[in-house]
Amino acid sequence: MKFQKEISGTTELYALIGNPVSHSISPAMHNDAFAYYGMDARYLAFKVRSENLESALKGMVALGFKGFNVTMPHKREICQYLDALAENAALIGAVNTVVLSENGRTVGHNTDASGFISMMGDHGIAMGGKTMVQIGAGGAGRAIAIQVALEGLKKLILINRTIEKALALKELIEKHTDTQVEVCALEDEKSYLDRIENSDVLVNTSSVGMAETGSEFSFLKKVTFPNYVVDIIYNPDETELLLEAKKQGAQIIKGIEMLHWQGADAFTLWMGRPYATSSS
Repeated sequence: MKFQKEISGTTELYALIGNPVSHSISPAMHNDAFAYYGMDARYLAFKVRSENLESALKGMVALGFKGFNVTMPHKREICQYLDALAENAALIGAVNTVVLSENGRTVGHNTDASGFISMMGDHGIAMGGKTMVQIGAGGAGRAIAIQVALEGLKKLILINRTIEKALALKELIEKHTDTQVEVCALEDEKSYLDRIENSDVLVNTSSVGMAETGSEFSFLKKVTFPNYVVDIIYNPDETELLLEAKKQGAQIIKGIEMLHWQGADAFTLWMGRPYATSSS
């Protein structure tokens, strides 16, 4: 492993802004990559309240930051203060990565979306032409649904508690892409059990199965899983959804991989090279 350079007058600065940020693994992740490449750079985390968001952005531009990540609750609000948005970020309406140019121009990207595609590609799965069932239509789910549609997904079945939110996402996707979208209510299991079985990929983007909630899907013992099952939850490491899918022989993809790839894609946007550490 290469030793990281000491902080100097030429050290490039990168950061995470959000509230809270104390739990984030992003500083460790990016500083490990800087050390691996021997870069004169540091990544820090800053707690920023909503009323200070615009001031924080202006401060980073003034101080010459090269890029930063945005986490909750600022992913949507930050869009109005940026100079430009990448195509996926504009459609999603949320940004989690900002690139700053030499003249201070700010461009927002969404690597929650691109990170999902990178993760699937790492498993040899291209989304073009496939049918995907997705549980959840908000937050990261919105980002993933729009991105897979931009990648040429043939059909998307959205399962959500709030039908109105899923229908709004369906309208947006069908307006801007050729992906066919169908919507099902989470409580109406009969409407989607067969759809899951006949799909190529099942993805959970909801909070169901998260350690903190203690909730699980009621359909787990009733469904035949497709070849690939993804859960973007990373605590626990394997949700009940993944455990049941694994019992049936499906290839499972864990949430920690999504966390890694969204950070890796941000690193590549800033540095123009792939993310890597001594443990990669």
